[in-house]
Amino acid sequence: MSKPSIGIGLPVYQNEKFLAAALDSILAQSYSNFVVYLSEDQSDDNTAKICQQYAAMDPRIEYSQNEKNLGEIGNHQRVLDLADTDYFMFARGHELLPANLLADCLEILEND
Repeated sequence: MSKPSIGIGLPVYQNEKFLAAALDSILAQSYSNFVVYLSEDQSDDNTAKICQQYAAMDPRIEYSQNEKNLGEIGNHQRVLDLADTDYFMFARGHELLPANLLADCLEILEND
């Protein structure tokens, strides 16, 4: 039996200042069977460039850029529409995740 997969929805807009650190914290998770659905919503800062760099570095990142700005709700819906995993969670482009967050959450979900 394979390990459950986790989808992390990361809708971003104007997150240049903190996005690299947020992505680093996601990619450093102790549980590695996950995919990041990274949806960029037509930012006019360097957010798209950062997204492209990280997507090129790690195959677990599925990057898409919206053709037009969908707004916060639309961009969140976009990552939900892309998701195809056993479990799903949202992350934000400015938050740092503890290294064991996915493992701890999965353990709770699988045991309850």
